Amino acid sequence: MADMTFSDPEIVKHYVRCRPAPPHSLINTVINFLKEKMKTPLEVCVDAGCGSGQNTELYSRHFTRVLGVDVSDAQIAAARSNSQHHNVSYRVGLAEQLPVESASVDLVTCCISVHWFDLDAFYSEVRRVLRPGGVLACYSYHIFSPIYRGKNLSQTFEQFLESIQQYWPKGIVHLKSNLATLPVFSDEEVSYGEGKFTVEREVTFADTLEYVESMSLLKNFLEAEGKDSVTKLISNLKQVLATEMGSTDEAAPLTQVFDYGLRMWRTPSV
Repeated sequence: MADMTFSDPEIVKHYVRCRPAPPHSLINTVINFLKEKMKTPLEVCVDAGCGSGQNTELYSRHFTRVLGVDVSDAQIAAARSNSQHHNVSYRVGLAEQLPVESASVDLVTCCISVHWFDLDAFYSEVRRVLRPGGVLACYSYHIFSPIYRGKNLSQTFEQFLESIQQYWPKGIVHLKSNLATLPVFSDEEVSYGEGKFTVEREVTFADTLEYVESMSLLKNFLEAEGKDSVTKLISNLKQVLATEMGSTDEAAPLTQVFDYGLRMWRTPSV
């Protein structure tokens, strides 16, 4: 059964507001790897587990057609509402049952989503839909580093997450390893670890607290412990971060730094 953590409209609202798009340097790296052995113009890209489309939209200028697929109706509705490109479309569906024909896709991408999938079934499906020489690109970050006026608050933030780490989904091991624990998809692989692709977002203290509300482990904590416990948890996080910042101002500026890992595999060419 597909995980429906991100089907909750409240979670989706936070997700749309708080989740970053990956850096253009990462997208260009994927495209350049694909073009090494794939004839242009590029035709079809499928973004599996597309969420609200932050990643999907970035491929519009590279392909004739881009399709985002996600199990959540609410995420797909948000993606369609925010889409700005005529050649990008969205479908509700499973990553393990992509709604495309066999050998019809140049690129399959997974941005902060592969850890949710049944990997054996997903890899089998990707092999079905990719053309010869096609590429599977998986990329993600684990958590961001919050910076306040040059002071890195990561240790405090990570200690907070560790206090409720039992509520992470099972696949979080892949994000924690920068995707190093993913099974090999094919013989031809290119990988990049920490420090190669980063995104910095200028936000507020309040935005950072809202991001926490978009995280899957908080949804799991809510279901297990109840709303009052979530309210107390967020209040405690706010207090410890404010103490370290020396400010309780929710409008105080923070920088969020997201560090992406990337693994890409190419299917054999004919």
